[in-house]
Amino acid sequence: GIERFFVNEFNHDFAIVGAGWLGRALVQALIDDGQTAITTCRAPEKKERLLSEGLDVVTYQLGDDLQNEMLKPVLQANVLILNIAPGKMKQDIEYFIQCMKDLIDGFMGSSIKPSNQSYIVFISSISVYGERARVVTEDSAVEPKTASAKAHVEIERYLHQQYATAATVLRLAGLVGADRHPVRQLVKKSPLASANKHVNLVDRVDVIDAIKAIYHQEVWGHLLHLCSHDHPTRADYYTWAAEKLGLPIPEFTDEKAGDAGKVIDSTATCERLGLKLRYDSPYKILAD
Repeated sequence: GIERFFVNEFNHDFAIVGAGWLGRALVQALIDDGQTAITTCRAPEKKERLLSEGLDVVTYQLGDDLQNEMLKPVLQANVLILNIAPGKMKQDIEYFIQCMKDLIDGFMGSSIKPSNQSYIVFISSISVYGERARVVTEDSAVEPKTASAKAHVEIERYLHQQYATAATVLRLAGLVGADRHPVRQLVKKSPLASANKHVNLVDRVDVIDAIKAIYHQEVWGHLLHLCSHDHPTRADYYTWAAEKLGLPIPEFTDEKAGDAGKVIDSTATCERLGLKLRYDSPYKILAD
């Protein structure tokens, strides 16, 4: 009886920390895929909403006491998906990094896991590569410039040093979808800079496919990144997207023609995961 209680109560296949735009959709996709998943959110009212939608959810804020009984189902899942950006913590980035390390250690050290094995997917960002113009592969050196990018690099390094074979890092390009497209905000900020910079975007659907592939194929201990394969310039792409959505056409300030920015090449990641991107071009995101 007791053993069954623990399995039912605590043994989820996945715990997703952060039920935002990606996390909420990911939970649903994993459940639809036949997995069990629990997620966290910060606000009690959001928890109530997610519970009413039939999800397993607990309130958790980075830095909360990891000994709290309510967090047991999160710490005792088989796979932890860390999907929290520094966000409002930018004023105290060191605190963010330490809390993330504590959460990682708490998860990896937790007992009562039927498989006796724990795995982590850390959702990182291509911001770790900096802005220098170059083609970036998974082997390219990191050049973080912002506080947030430096925090991501530090957490990646910690995972690699402490839990090398159990943690996979997935660096994401700009995360978009048809219902959350950056052009809607960009047209409000016109005129825009960096007309000739290449666009590095990835659709949420492809990110979810990648995470499922990491799990099903047990691709642990790897450094991956994900971006669509097509990289139009900002001027070309956002002009097209604004027209497609019937928005005002953004203007671009004159930029020197050579400022092309980085291009994220995620060919190797797609090959490793056996992944065919559904949105291999950012033009497809608004094609429907």
